[in-house]
Amino acid sequence: MTTESLRLGMFVMPVHDPDKPLAQCFDEDLELAVKCEELGFDDFWGGEHHSSTYENIAMPEIFLARVLGETSRLRIGPAPVCLQYHPPAPVARRLAVRRRRASGTPLTAPPHPCALPAVVGLSN
Repeated sequence: MTTESLRLGMFVMPVHDPDKPLAQCFDEDLELAVKCEELGFDDFWGGEHHSSTYENIAMPEIFLARVLGETSRLRIGPAPVCLQYHPPAPVARRLAVRRRRASGTPLTAPPHPCALPAVVGLSN
């Protein structure tokens, strides 16, 4: 039997008031990542969203590069990467750069359909 400790992670959608300045929203998410590291969290995931003014990070791997510069041991990763919105080769290059710069073990970038039913025409 192993005696591994519980690992803590944070997933950020991110949800923000659309009336806030976009830079303030990013700064708040960055502050959250730094606070997670201070509190002993192990992982930090950033979501990708295109279909709502409340969820305003369209390229989480770019935002997470900033998180890398402000933290020292968090494992970070986008969750998910929506390949229908980004050509796969540039996504792979951005993730490879992040992997080379990561201080901890890099997390994977799970693919996902990444669309609300209304976006793909499945709602009434």
